Amino acid sequence: MPSDKLPVFDGKDFPVWKMVIEQYLASRGLERFLRSPDAVAPAPSEEDARLDSQALSVISRSLSIKQARHILGHRTAHAAWDRLCQLYDQRSQSSKISLQRQFSAVQMEKGEDVADYISRVDYLRNQLNDMGIAISEATAVA
Repeated sequence: MPSDKLPVFDGKDFPVWKMVIEQYLASRGLERFLRSPDAVAPAPSEEDARLDSQALSVISRSLSIKQARHILGHRTAHAAWDRLCQLYDQRSQSSKISLQRQFSAVQMEKGEDVADYISRVDYLRNQLNDMGIAISEATAVA
């Protein structure tokens, strides 16, 4: 991202924020610290501890104060990431049903640009696909 300006997660659009942070950390070789603690040695080297601290710093600096409260006390990037995913990854059955309803009811709003409408439809479709609910291109266009 230009000048390393990261979006601030305020409780909305978690999938987008998550993707941006994952890509940012990957571009700096830090994505492994988001995964299982086994990705880092049981007794991490000073270098691994420093890099994990950098990854945790990226996560915490990209959270609003309200969201940062959720990761207080988490000392590793993995622990903080895991907590945020538990809270905001929309994989529950009720989330799936809610998104399916939103997708079925989506309509172009009065005065809305076609590109913006398509972007909203694609966003919902991608969220459903991420949850394991396949929405074909034909269904999305219909």
